[in-house]
Amino acid sequence: MPDTSLEDLEPESLDAEDGIDEEEDADDADEGSAEDAPARAPDPSRIAQHVGRFSDRAVQRVVGGNAFLRGRQYARRGDVRDIATEESEAWGRIQVKTDLYEPRIILQDDNTIRSACTCPGFRGPTGHCKHVAALLVALRDRERPPR
Repeated sequence: MPDTSLEDLEPESLDAEDGIDEEEDADDADEGSAEDAPARAPDPSRIAQHVGRFSDRAVQRVVGGNAFLRGRQYARRGDVRDIATEESEAWGRIQVKTDLYEPRIILQDDNTIRSACTCPGFRGPTGHCKHVAALLVALRDRERPPR
């Protein structure tokens, strides 16, 4: 697959704000127990703060139903590794059997999400694949662990 430069990516038509879960964040502060792992410092990057507020429904609206379901499986079983962020971008590596894929997500100024991935199924900057979905879920879960 030819490399997709970030300049070639078109903005996602769906606003990534849809489905952000503001109310659940307040509830999360009351939950937890003494046996929980020590809290990790929140990632200060813009993308981590934004994606950290996503509900499953918000991720599904961004990537589509099928990509979301498969991506969530990858994220929950720990296949997403080496997640890194820098301001409005996040990237990681996903090992699937013997294949390694490297998805990247970019949060635009208008809060839409563009993406790129090295997988053969990637359909373009707004045709998010299951690896992009896995990265979104893993980043969200890292910032706000699932209940």
